[in-house]
Amino acid sequence: MKNILHYIILSILIVLAACVKKDHFGPTDMKEIKAFTLEEQVGTTIIDNVRREIKITVAQDAYLQQLKTAKIELASFASIKPALGEAQDFTQPVTYTVIAEDGSTLAYKVIVTREGGNPQVFNADFNKWYEAETFGNKYTDIGESDKDLTWGTGNKGAALLGQTPTRPLPNGVGNFAAEMTTTDMGSLAAFLGKRTAAGSLFTGYLDASSIVNAAPVFGIPFRATPDSFRVRYSYAPGAPVMDGKGKTVAGLKDSCDIYVLLENRVYNPGDTVVKRLGTAWFRSGDVQADWKTLQLPIRYGQLPAGTPAYMLPQGRNERWGDPAKDKVTHVTVVFTSSARGNDYIGAWGSQLIVDDFQLLY
Repeated sequence: MKNILHYIILSILIVLAACVKKDHFGPTDMKEIKAFTLEEQVGTTIIDNVRREIKITVAQDAYLQQLKTAKIELASFASIKPALGEAQDFTQPVTYTVIAEDGSTLAYKVIVTREGGNPQVFNADFNKWYEAETFGNKYTDIGESDKDLTWGTGNKGAALLGQTPTRPLPNGVGNFAAEMTTTDMGSLAAFLGKRTAAGSLFTGYLDASSIVNAAPVFGIPFRATPDSFRVRYSYAPGAPVMDGKGKTVAGLKDSCDIYVLLENRVYNPGDTVVKRLGTAWFRSGDVQADWKTLQLPIRYGQLPAGTPAYMLPQGRNERWGDPAKDKVTHVTVVFTSSARGNDYIGAWGSQLIVDDFQLLY
């Protein structure tokens, strides 16, 4: 009961910390840029709030003289100039000025560069990790820092219960692989129906604005059309398979998932339409004790009849796109030690290890 009460108090504090009431605090001086993306962007945005610099890479054929902002997220009650959607000439750094509610200002310099040929996902060798902390709980997460949103894991939420399902695994001098282990999160998580946590690694980030309902946000900006992908992996499925309450799921074996999706995303107010353009998906419950190189072609267009349902577009806003008409805007890459982990189902101890992911052209 004491642990449950502690968890509830933490959740309340998080919600309160995220809220600002104008009538209580008066005009605020907050003027932070929280998110900033451009049309034709590839990869994630790097926001340096110390130097007040924003660095972005765009497609090789992007027209720098007339680039528009696609998304800007600011501190509460702040505004920005130039405004969202106004085209700017990014052949030189462009200054964006954030105006707080109290009238104070802060200038950010936006620096844009073009990507090279045959683009790759940053840190796809999984060698960059950093020490993170959430409410006094220290853990290791992937990336250069917490500002690097190229790859995400579920570690931020799991760390509150003292667990780290995704870890760096030393793999030679100065080299690391990513080790994902399906984990028993304990009786407190079982109370919420989330006792089984799959180890996962994905392009995107974990939205932990609500600790109780933390969820992955999949995909990063990307503009190329690779033919296939390659990655080294090993896998050891555990047994038995357990659900989110910690109960055995009879007749089910665990399996890993490794997949790549190329998408076209259209952002509308309050809504996002995701068109699937390319798919490469590997799901297996076979033991792979030694390193094995997996290479899969990316199939563009709709998948043939008889394709397993889990490989098809899911949800109200997901559908098939037309590769001949729609441009790739995002790439989603996912690795997980338990394929049904999204439903908190998997075998405790199932372990997937990956290294050296590469897109092939």
